[in-house]
Amino acid sequence: MFEAFISYSRKDKTFVQKLYHALTQQERKVWVDWQDIPLTADWRQEIFDGINAANNFIFILSPDSVASTVCGEELDHAIQQHKRLIPIVCRDVAPDRVHPELAKLNWIFFRETDDFDRAFRSLTTSLDTDLEYVKQHTRFLTRAIEWDNKQQEKSLFLRGEDLRGAETWLIVGEAEIPAPTALQRHYIGCSRQAELKKQRKRFLWVTGGAIVSSLLAIAAGIGWYAANQQRTLAEQQMLKAESESARLFSSSGQGFDALMTSLRAGLQLRKAHWRPAHSVALASGSQRSLESQVIYALQEAIYGVREQNRLMGHRDAVYSVAFSPDNQTIATASADSTIKLWNREGLLQTTLEDHDQPVYQVQFSPDGQRFASASADQLIKIWNTDGTLRQTLEGHRGKVYTIAFSPDNQLLASGSADGTIRLWDQSGQLLKTLRDDPSQPTQVSHPPNHAMQN
Repeated sequence: MFEAFISYSRKDKTFVQKLYHALTQQERKVWVDWQDIPLTADWRQEIFDGINAANNFIFILSPDSVASTVCGEELDHAIQQHKRLIPIVCRDVAPDRVHPELAKLNWIFFRETDDFDRAFRSLTTSLDTDLEYVKQHTRFLTRAIEWDNKQQEKSLFLRGEDLRGAETWLIVGEAEIPAPTALQRHYIGCSRQAELKKQRKRFLWVTGGAIVSSLLAIAAGIGWYAANQQRTLAEQQMLKAESESARLFSSSGQGFDALMTSLRAGLQLRKAHWRPAHSVALASGSQRSLESQVIYALQEAIYGVREQNRLMGHRDAVYSVAFSPDNQTIATASADSTIKLWNREGLLQTTLEDHDQPVYQVQFSPDGQRFASASADQLIKIWNTDGTLRQTLEGHRGKVYTIAFSPDNQLLASGSADGTIRLWDQSGQLLKTLRDDPSQPTQVSHPPNHAMQN
């Protein structure tokens, strides 16, 4: 585990070496890529692994780093993994050229005109803030990624105190930055489900053993009461575990899982052989407390649940969801570079893999005849609603973050990290390029025939 990963342009290497030396002097473990080599697939994965294993992601802001494709890929991966971002300015850069996730944060200034020691103290304070929580974020992330990469191997689940600690961390994380990722939530939830399955098996073994013991005890005339008590204790421990899990699911936003778990506990409570059939008043104080716990968990799940369905299939963060105008199709865009089309019942229809970098947005045309996708690969793709590719729009020189159809279906607008908005007609012809730099000329391919409507 590293305290920080440093992303930088090679033109700022001298500054990064100074910063790295200052951090290592304090015995802080830092991941820095010093090698100026082509970014192969294997090396890219090694860099991504370094980001995953770091508590913080330090981005060295300069005109060269914000224009760097490699730095952009590193930043995108850090954002996808919900890493804590720490922007450092070593050379002045225009704020509107900076990624929105960095632009909204407080920058630490390490320019030549700034006091290095004072800036360094601000940096170390940031690194040490909420240190234990961030360390746990990194630990559970690396374990979740390993579990997912190994086809969700059951032996990699969290167990015992480690699982309880993860569930507590998940609840605390709802109000923290960085927030837990979808993969972390899924991993911890699956770990709890696996633990519950083990407890149910253990309960069945204990119950079966208690029944056998009871029969033997009856035959022998001794020990029946002790065997029955053992069975009762096993049932009550199982109910307590189920209800506690339901409440944890509710607290972490997993409403559907909370409802299913609490319903299962409620059914088990109804069937419990030790529970008085006609009056709770006949139960002992501990039994009444357990019943109240199960009932409260069920009420909390019922009142809190909002989930109607769950679409699962993407292997990374989902950036955009869009419904077709007729409400029959759902399109989802993800950091895993795919677009998925689902029917209204949530069944996967097809997966589109034509983009080779994260897809930031997907949008249906108002007439429902097509949809468009915007991606980090600098491309816009237009699709038929069945998932066949109609055309690819090229022209942006940076990641395309957003797209929008005009209400009359005649125009498509796209916004990019290259600082431009481009207008396209139905045939994919570029009509106009709008720049955020007034000193640059506005490009018009031909007079547009349509105007965007409000």
